[in-house]
Amino acid sequence: MGFGQVLWSLLIIFFMVMFFMVFFMVVMDLFADKGLGGGKKAVWIIFLLIFPPITVLVYLIARGNSMAERRQAQMQAPFPRTSSINSKPRRSRRAEAVIVVSVRPRRRAGMSRTYTTGGSGRAGH
Repeated sequence: MGFGQVLWSLLIIFFMVMFFMVFFMVVMDLFADKGLGGGKKAVWIIFLLIFPPITVLVYLIARGNSMAERRQAQMQAPFPRTSSINSKPRRSRRAEAVIVVSVRPRRRAGMSRTYTTGGSGRAGH
């Protein structure tokens, strides 16, 4: 395989990755658009499955500006606060029991600290 073939293969892989990125951005934008009805979304999806490159290009030309506006609004929206800073995380009673049991020291009866090597007195034989 020559240098030209490697370069050509890298170029093809690059454009394939770029196409799939744009393709999935279009699909995500279709489902995120609340102003577009279900029937129109279904038509776009069907055309995306039948003629992917042409449909992606047409979608970007027809709805690219609104796609950018939705994306910018999504990035500027504040994150919802789910809890305050001072609140403790809740644990179930079973989880607390597991934590208590695992923290207790274990005592084993009958265990000695002498180590034996079976038979010859040398380790490994």
